[in-house]
Amino acid sequence: MTTSCEKCYFSRENVGGRKDSPGFPEDKQNFALLLREMRAVYDAHGLILTAAVAAGKNTVDKAYDVPTMAETLDLINVMTYDYHGWFENHTYTGHNSPLYAMPDELDETSPGYLMNTDFSIKYWLDLGARPEQIVLGVGAYGRGFLLKVQILTN
Repeated sequence: MTTSCEKCYFSRENVGGRKDSPGFPEDKQNFALLLREMRAVYDAHGLILTAAVAAGKNTVDKAYDVPTMAETLDLINVMTYDYHGWFENHTYTGHNSPLYAMPDELDETSPGYLMNTDFSIKYWLDLGARPEQIVLGVGAYGRGFLLKVQILTN
């Protein structure tokens, strides 16, 4: 019997995901179910199962059942970059992939609060990921900013 996951993977349907899918609250539970199904299929074919995941706390809380991911994934690649950049409603500049928070980012009102590699990796571990399965994804690029008010560049 072919499972839906096996059919999708081996026929290469929707590789890379659907561009028109906005995401829904039930996706967190459905993703956990999909991972369990994929684990069985991948084991049967001698494959490893990995995922590249968001690092930001808000996304992690909304999107991932970390205990299920820890149970089913061989590796979890935490994408610890794009913490700061030119994004809609993001009016704060900073390092693309900061290891630690800047002093002003320790304040809960800061737009950079909890947006650093140290916090993200510790958070994934606190939620149940195992240290040996975490892969630290680092962006091999940088970003530059040209501020409208030049005095704010320091």
